[in-house]
Amino acid sequence: MVRAKGPDGASAVLLAVYCGHPEMVPLFVEHGARLDFFESCAAGDRGRALGLLEIDPSLIRQFAADGYHGLGLAVFFGHLELAEALLARGADINAASANPQKLAAIHAAAARSNVSMVRMLLARGAKADAVQAGGFTPLHAAAFHGSREIVELLFSHGADPAIRSADGKTAADLAAERGHRDLAQQLRR
Repeated sequence: MVRAKGPDGASAVLLAVYCGHPEMVPLFVEHGARLDFFESCAAGDRGRALGLLEIDPSLIRQFAADGYHGLGLAVFFGHLELAEALLARGADINAASANPQKLAAIHAAAARSNVSMVRMLLARGAKADAVQAGGFTPLHAAAFHGSREIVELLFSHGADPAIRSADGKTAADLAAERGHRDLAQQLRR
């Protein structure tokens, strides 16, 4: 069971973390799971992830079976120190996932409303207007979630509020739909 895979190839460990149950990871390890690089990044096991990178530095450019890269997993699950360490070891800050979502690390940080992660990524050169599947940018995600601080960070790094998603919506449209009226007005200005 500890080696089971989901339909997209994600391991049981990754599925547990994806479903909001990182507390299950030690149970998997206790029952024989040996975390791979991607599982370590998702679970925030900095020592294991960096140790595996020492053995095989090419992992920094590889993708998990479900298409996510180590940096994206560390960012999405809020492991700031691990994300910084991965960048220091050559992770591509603007690499998109190798799956239909085409998520870059900045999209993951904005989707999770993680201000400190967005700040760090932008400071290190993440593209404020990176486009994921559906034409969505980090600004769209920040507007959708009503994260004024992230909107302002993205603006300070040149984010364009006029960019429309594939279905024609601007970040202001998403903010308005979600009831973030003040933010929608700010985005329209």
